[in-house]
Amino acid sequence: MKKHSFKFQMQVAGRERKEVAGIIAGHFGTQAAYKGAPGFEYLIAEPTGREWLVDKAGMIITQGAEEDHVAEMFAVFKVLEENCVTVVGQAAVNIPTEGHSGVTLRNLVNILASKERLIAKAMGTPGMVFISREMVEAVNTVRLKTVEDFLEAAGSEALPGLVITKDTIALRCFAATLNPEAIQAYIQFVLAANKMAMAQKHSSPREMEPDNEKYHFRVWLLRLGFIGDEYSVARKLFLDRLSGNTAFKTVEQAEEAVKKRKLRRTESSIGEVAG
Repeated sequence: MKKHSFKFQMQVAGRERKEVAGIIAGHFGTQAAYKGAPGFEYLIAEPTGREWLVDKAGMIITQGAEEDHVAEMFAVFKVLEENCVTVVGQAAVNIPTEGHSGVTLRNLVNILASKERLIAKAMGTPGMVFISREMVEAVNTVRLKTVEDFLEAAGSEALPGLVITKDTIALRCFAATLNPEAIQAYIQFVLAANKMAMAQKHSSPREMEPDNEKYHFRVWLLRLGFIGDEYSVARKLFLDRLSGNTAFKTVEQAEEAVKKRKLRRTESSIGEVAG
């Protein structure tokens, strides 16, 4: 994968694998190729040369997608939905490990671990534990410099929700969906978290239990770079899945604001009567 490319994958249901592959190929005006043993996957090539896979487990995998190509991706998902294809389980976003060091990979683990509960809830998989606490402890108790240092320290303590190899980083904590806005939000989240990890010098895995989930997560999203209209849909999607108030940090602040609004309305009404 190129530095700014990604793979998106999720398991489909409702139609046979061969049918799913045929639907995707039909969208592009190409033919699905069955590869046989050992992978038993169907390969679909776009006219541009980019490829899709439907593996033996019914997993759809984009190959070499980039942010500029998401519109075409979404068109495929729309066609699948129109043909009664459904999705199950968790979706995954894979990005290259290229550009990382041992320290920045530890940063990524810590960034995700420090918000694990809220991330899972915001991504539509509430209660999911996707990071191994043993791995978090292991990578934070040794000196890391290279990717190899990180992989040696992390060992085999990964969970299916976060898998890091010398080539790829796979985050699988997203509710599978064919909704393009949700998929776009998931991709934006992974790229933003990865960018923060590569920029930070230090990080902590300590997880807080905020009283106000929406406010806490909104502030964190802004730190990630979710600012402006480009991220408005993602912000709304994530925050709608959390409890609390986005505008006020505490219940007391929200109640005080309500009181002030009521007081202003009362004073305004009195002024109108007096006038």
